[in-house]
Amino acid sequence: MNPMPFARCVGAVLAAVLAAPVYPATWQSVQAESKLEFIASYEGAEAPGQFGQFAVTTSFDPLSLVTSSILVDVDITSASMGNAEIDEAIAQPEWFDAAAFAQAEFRSEKIHATNDLEYVAEGILSLKGVKKPVTVPFRWRPHGRNAEMTGSLTLSRVDFDIGSGEWETDASIGHAVQVRFRIVLKAEE
Repeated sequence: MNPMPFARCVGAVLAAVLAAPVYPATWQSVQAESKLEFIASYEGAEAPGQFGQFAVTTSFDPLSLVTSSILVDVDITSASMGNAEIDEAIAQPEWFDAAAFAQAEFRSEKIHATNDLEYVAEGILSLKGVKKPVTVPFRWRPHGRNAEMTGSLTLSRVDFDIGSGEWETDASIGHAVQVRFRIVLKAEE
């Protein structure tokens, strides 16, 4: 047996492995450059808001999705719709009940690709004391030691007891709420 073809084969495999992009173990969101929005509807018109404080931590590697995970922590007390009176109302027990449920969390350890740079994270959203499975589609754009994660999904507010009592119907405030995000991430050293 001639060892040269074997050595060339091993060399080619090593070159391919070394040339493949190396992804860091953990990425952390950059709060000042990231955005987490929610868009409700009031009498048919969009009623946008956003969360001012949240953190996204991900161990994301497109070459090893089986070991990838995403954790999103949201400070519910930072919810704002741009109006002090409305912000006070949405913090009340009928809505977010921010005093009793100050944090929301999305945790996913099941991520799969749907297209080039497009993925879906399946996980559990914990919001206002309710835990439900949620599927989050997102696009991943790496930029060296930085990355950007963008996407949107639609949730039903009543699935999480948001807008209870007289607000449970969709007569004036729709049940569907769109969630949009643009997360800038930095690789941890």
